[in-house]
Amino acid sequence: MWYLPKDYVWVHTRVQKAHEKYWEKLNIETEFDIKDKVVIFKAKITIWEQVFTGSSFWEVGKEKAFEKLETVAVWRALAFAWFEIKEWIASKDEMEVWENKKVENAIKLDVMDYVERVRSESDVNVLTTIYKEFKAKKPTEKQENWLVKEIKERKEKLLKEQQ
Repeated sequence: MWYLPKDYVWVHTRVQKAHEKYWEKLNIETEFDIKDKVVIFKAKITIWEQVFTGSSFWEVGKEKAFEKLETVAVWRALAFAWFEIKEWIASKDEMEVWENKKVENAIKLDVMDYVERVRSESDVNVLTTIYKEFKAKKPTEKQENWLVKEIKERKEKLLKEQQ
């Protein structure tokens, strides 16, 4: 027989807490896909610029499958955002995903800081310094390529303005 653990947190509680705390900067998006006979729901919670995701899947044809799957996906995304976390609700795997996302989001924000610096820089020579600082943080290849592209575009624009 299936039952809810005593420390289960209802979805509406998590959503309520998220809205209470971040109502002006909270966005909840869901999407679904059907593959063979399986519905896959994904939820994306954005608070400020931090993104948290959750997903769920189940066989098509179950009663209220869409609503339940969407609810579970939102519940998981909010759990990853640390809303109303109770002991043993999130699995070890879910917690590892959270930690990876936290690091990934921190790196994304760091890249955005550098991109903003590049976009607002007015001295071509300083762009090299920005790149060296960024490179010292050991970015991923994708992150480095993004910053290099931004630097190249900024240099071209600055050189055109100097002519």
